Amino acid sequence: MNNTKGNIIVFALTAIAIMSLSAVVLSSTSLLEMRKSENLEKAVFATYTAESSAEHSIYLINQALAAGKTLDQINTKINMMTDCNDAANVIDCAKLEINLGVSDLPFSLQQNQVLTINLYHPENKNDPPYPADPAYEVNTMILQWSESVMREFEISFIIWNIESNIQLLPPVKYRIADMNPIIFPFDMICSGDLSQGELIVCNNYMSSGFKLGTNNIGIIRIRLLSPTPLTGGTLLFEMDSEPKLIPGFMEIKSTGQEKTNKQALRIVQKIEKAGAGSDFVSEIWDYAIFSNKSLLK
Repeated sequence: MNNTKGNIIVFALTAIAIMSLSAVVLSSTSLLEMRKSENLEKAVFATYTAESSAEHSIYLINQALAAGKTLDQINTKINMMTDCNDAANVIDCAKLEINLGVSDLPFSLQQNQVLTINLYHPENKNDPPYPADPAYEVNTMILQWSESVMREFEISFIIWNIESNIQLLPPVKYRIADMNPIIFPFDMICSGDLSQGELIVCNNYMSSGFKLGTNNIGIIRIRLLSPTPLTGGTLLFEMDSEPKLIPGFMEIKSTGQEKTNKQALRIVQKIEKAGAGSDFVSEIWDYAIFSNKSLLK
């Protein structure tokens, strides 16, 4: 009998211990789920704040463009907009960075689609591209994409020279196929040093030391020849290995914060010149046969 009573006591104590442990585990799990839910709610709120800041910034810039403001005037306004600690600022954010120009341009292309980059000032096609930097020059273009496969492109240059009283130079066209990435120095196009490609048309003007920007402005067209669509593409510009902003686009980096939770996003959008007969500065479009007339600026 005594053994039976002892067994019952041991069993009862074991059951109580198990129930107590289960209660602790359930309580800990419940607290953990509550914290996860709270963190998720904070993350969502911070994300919405970042999105709202970015979208409102784009709205204000487009509104200024539509009102006929110059990019210099807009740039002054941007410097005021990015101060998130200014009580008079209508933009709610933890951190906001706006650039007229983009450090790396994301893009996707279908076969025979063309990515067009216009290297001139969107308010005057006879001026160097914005940013309004008298030293703005680029001499190298880099194409990157996410897959480790060979891609084939046709790259065209339509250039006019400012020093020669806005002289339109003969176009240059180059077909190149290579693995990721493709590094494309402008001054090697007509020299024969780009062994991985085929020169179709050359004007012998893009020789040693050639740069686009200050004295030579124009248009770069990148056409995808490969049948497989290109996703996750990135375009970069450099000047003597130093990164340069790609003009014609605005880049908004916005961070929202809710207590200790921060969420960031990045939006790249092309700058559109306002007014009658306006056009996009740079864009992706379907390939078309260009006549000599259509190549004129």
